[in-house]
Amino acid sequence: MVGKYLKFFVLAAALCLPALSSSLSATDGEETTYVNKIGKIFSLHMQSIEQLMAEKSPFSENVVRHALGLLETASMLNHAVSVAKQKSPDSTWPWKDDADYERLFAANTKAVRELIKVAGIWLEGGEKAPVMQAVEGVKKTCNNCH
Repeated sequence: MVGKYLKFFVLAAALCLPALSSSLSATDGEETTYVNKIGKIFSLHMQSIEQLMAEKSPFSENVVRHALGLLETASMLNHAVSVAKQKSPDSTWPWKDDADYERLFAANTKAVRELIKVAGIWLEGGEKAPVMQAVEGVKKTCNNCH
């Protein structure tokens, strides 16, 4: 079932991301604003997952879509941070160095992938608790920088 959602998300991303990236593309002086916008998108996906997990609804299957959205948003954030670091090398970041950033990003990606997995199992009749634990795991990785 998760494969069906992944195919849908990849198609939607292929159609929507070029328009999104061109309308929000970073230029000199806008890197921080762009990074913050992507962070807000990530946060909205998390809030949506929590809302949908609070109670079964006709929109419950969107938990997986939002989790997939987290993975794509994290990828966009990684790219935006890379560009911002290059354009503003003297900026202050919440990580010690590039290796620390890579470690933090890898931990976030791993937590999001776990959320995608358990959300798919939940949709097929699994338990809610592992999804909520995975949500907390993602939040923990976010709190490493924020």
